[in-house]
Amino acid sequence: IKAGVDMVDVSFMPENPLELREEAENAQVTVIFDAGFAPGLSHILMGRIWNELDDMSEGHIYVGGLPKEPKPPLYYRITWSPKDLIEEYTRPARVIRDGEVKGIDPLSEIKTVEIEGFTFEAFPSDGLRSLLESVRVDKLEEWTLRWPGHLEKMKVLRELGFFKEEHVDKTLEVITPLMTYDSPDFSIMKVIGSEPGRTISYTLYDEEREFTSMARVTGYTASAIARLVAEGSCIFGVIPPEILGMRIDTFRRILDDLEERGIRPRRDENASSGDS
Repeated sequence: IKAGVDMVDVSFMPENPLELREEAENAQVTVIFDAGFAPGLSHILMGRIWNELDDMSEGHIYVGGLPKEPKPPLYYRITWSPKDLIEEYTRPARVIRDGEVKGIDPLSEIKTVEIEGFTFEAFPSDGLRSLLESVRVDKLEEWTLRWPGHLEKMKVLRELGFFKEEHVDKTLEVITPLMTYDSPDFSIMKVIGSEPGRTISYTLYDEEREFTSMARVTGYTASAIARLVAEGSCIFGVIPPEILGMRIDTFRRILDDLEERGIRPRRDENASSGDS
C-alpha cells in the first residue's frame, strides 16, 4: 500500500488484512488477499450463494487436495507447504455456530463425508477468515477432507507432542518422505448454502494435468483475479474474495477464465435444507 502497488496474494497471514482497508482506499490501491483455492475460490462460490439466497441461514465448505493413489502409513501426498499442513492440525478452527464465532480444536471433531462418489474423513479447519465478518449466518463451517486413516495418525502425533514448535521441524524430516511419492493428485470442493426450503451448492473436481491439480486450482484462480485487478475491474481497498463472487460480473469473468483451463464448478439447487 505504501508503495502504491496493487496486489493479489494467496499466502496465509495471521493478521487481519481488512484492518488496512481505509489506507488502501486512500492510496487508491487494490489488495485482494486469500486469492487461491481455499481460501479463495471457496469464498468466491460462497459469496455467489450468499447473493443468490434471500435469507441464508447456514453454509458449509468441504475441500481437499489428495492423491488419487494414497499410500500407507499416512495416506496423504504433500502438494504444498508441509509446515502449513501441520498448522491445520494445531491452529484452532474458527467457525460460526449459533450466530457466534467460536474457535474449536480441529481434531476434536472428525466425521465421514461422501462427495462425488468418494468417502472421506473431514475435520474443521481455519479457512473461513474474512467470511466470518462478511457472511453473517447462524452456522458457517469449513471442513478439510482426507482419506480415511490419516487423521487418527495426525491426532496421535499431536497428542505425543511431535507438532510442538520445538519439535515440528524434526517431525517433518521424518514424515515428509512418507508423504512424498508419485501419484496424480486431485482437488475436490463442495460449497453449500441453505435457507429454509432451499439449498444451492457448487461442486468442483479437478485432476492433475500439466501441473498438479493443487497448482492448477490455486494458481489459475489467482491469475484470473490478477487480470481483473490489472484491468481496473475492482474497486480500491482491501477486498476479500467473496466480494468478487457477490458481484455477478466479476464472478462470471473468473468462472469463464477457469473454464478455459478445464476447471468447472457445477451448480446444483434443490428444495432441501441443511448440509449434505
